[in-house]
Amino acid sequence: MTYCDAALLIEIFLDERFMDKLPNLEVVIRHETSGAESRRLVAQICADGSLMLEGWEAGDRVESFFGDRDYEYWLTIAAADKDRLLLLLIQHQFQTQLPTVQEWRQWAEAHGIPVTYTGY
Repeated sequence: MTYCDAALLIEIFLDERFMDKLPNLEVVIRHETSGAESRRLVAQICADGSLMLEGWEAGDRVESFFGDRDYEYWLTIAAADKDRLLLLLIQHQFQTQLPTVQEWRQWAEAHGIPVTYTGY
């Protein structure tokens, strides 16, 4: 269970009006294990529309830096700032190689994202 999931469950428990909220949308950005070292980073859209990056790292390297074998962290971008972040990430990703409109459409559709194309 993620931090956003737990927060949503608390809201639902306290107020039945939250029962119709959809589950969080989540993607795993990174999940690595190498020997005794492991790390995971997940991006998710919380019920309030915010974007949360939730991660953890564990192992000797973490212990040498933090004094404990595991480290957990959360970074939250407010819903009001999420669209601006999205545009900046797209700009950063494609500054050097611009995909064609067809490549954008194909990528989105391959991930189950509906696309409406209009041109003249």
